[in-house]
Amino acid sequence: MPASVLNDIQVFFAFLNVLNDATKRVDLDGNAVDLLSNLDPSGKTNMAVELAKIYSWYQQCIIYDTSVTPHTFKINPDAIPASFDNVTEGYYDENTGKFYTDSTKTTEIPGATGKIYVDTTTDIIYRWDSTNGFSELIGGGSGGSTYAFREGSTAGAFQVQEDGGAWQTINIHNVAVLDATGKVPSSQLPSYVDDVIEGYKNNTSFYTESNKVEGYYDSTSGKFYEDSEHTTEITPAADTLYLDKTTSPYVAYVWDADNSQYISATAVTPEEGKIYVDKDSDTTYRWSGTQYTQIKGDLALGTSHSNAYYGDYGEAAYQHSLVTSGNPHNVTKADVGLGNVDNTADASKSVASAAALTTGRAIDGVTFDGSAAITHFGTCSTAAATPVKEVACTSFTKVAGSRIIVKFSATNTGAVASLQLNVNATGGAPIKYRGANLPDPGVLASGRVYEFIYDGTNYELVGDLDTGIQSSDILILHCTQNPSVLPS
Repeated sequence: MPASVLNDIQVFFAFLNVLNDATKRVDLDGNAVDLLSNLDPSGKTNMAVELAKIYSWYQQCIIYDTSVTPHTFKINPDAIPASFDNVTEGYYDENTGKFYTDSTKTTEIPGATGKIYVDTTTDIIYRWDSTNGFSELIGGGSGGSTYAFREGSTAGAFQVQEDGGAWQTINIHNVAVLDATGKVPSSQLPSYVDDVIEGYKNNTSFYTESNKVEGYYDSTSGKFYEDSEHTTEITPAADTLYLDKTTSPYVAYVWDADNSQYISATAVTPEEGKIYVDKDSDTTYRWSGTQYTQIKGDLALGTSHSNAYYGDYGEAAYQHSLVTSGNPHNVTKADVGLGNVDNTADASKSVASAAALTTGRAIDGVTFDGSAAITHFGTCSTAAATPVKEVACTSFTKVAGSRIIVKFSATNTGAVASLQLNVNATGGAPIKYRGANLPDPGVLASGRVYEFIYDGTNYELVGDLDTGIQSSDILILHCTQNPSVLPS
């Protein structure tokens, strides 16, 4: 074992001796006086185990610096209990056995129980009691038992030898040793880990029979029945718990085959540290000392807010939810209050008002849904020589029967054979009059308004043409009888 570890263990024994007997001493070389006997005067405790427990605690309480010579030993300030939180530094005088505030030893420091005194000259720690005055916490001494130390064969362990006797292994940190498979041996586990008892919880008692039957006990015949009328007997069987539903709470019986009779069932004697599993609800309990208490995390079956519902009931509800036709609940119109509902067919109902039609309808080629007024009017500002006349008209659609009224801002000069009308970018179609081209380009005159109807192929000009002002000087007369066209 490294020297620094040996020194640490030696300091531990010195510290340990101080805890147990202020009159005994253990020096830093490992020489001790009545160490083990002081630890446990009764001799009933396993010394190695007790030493391990105290050593683990000691390691948290002591600061032992092996980097300097001689090694220094101090108490960790964070580990000093409240009764020792007053540490006084001063100067100890071996001749007078007193502590002083100054090196000239003129001003005495009175001793008080529960305080720690440090000689700043020697770094020796003292304490005071009314019988012995100031005495060293760590100091010299001789005689008594001697101890040897070495590293243990497992992690976290060392071995102690007293006066050359047998070596005792001390697991300093109480480390569990794994077996060859890397698991903790059952010998290192608490007993209750393996103590799981299965059976049936009935009222406040627990029974370990492997089967359970509920029924009705007839004290006159000494038999169990399936029904309360006592008509269908239950065949008795061994290792079965019989619960009498006639009583509340149920009384438990078992079948005594030797005497062919039912006798009172014997409940298990509850023990702390054991786990009891109710096979009915798969719920685990522990014994609190007065009652079986459910281990949280389990969910028992039942119908309260803290229970899980029965699985077969849940399955039935789920299957019922899949029914998409019929009337499985036999609901009548009276059940849902249909007598208070207007049962007039939709087609027979009058509509008082509507913001808009669900489906818009085209009126002469302009879609109308009731949300806005419709119009068949548009203007055309296309240049005079451009044959395709563009017109904008909101919601216009080009279908057979579509109607559009157009006001032209420029008199057309383009060839009549090429004239087209394109309304609302629905695509151009030829402009015709009575199925033929216009008689003259200037027919579509600036400032005039014309009406066209789309026949599925062409935009037909509606009405008769007044050609009195046309450049062709052709006059069309409308007579009540035979019309005639007169040349100029």
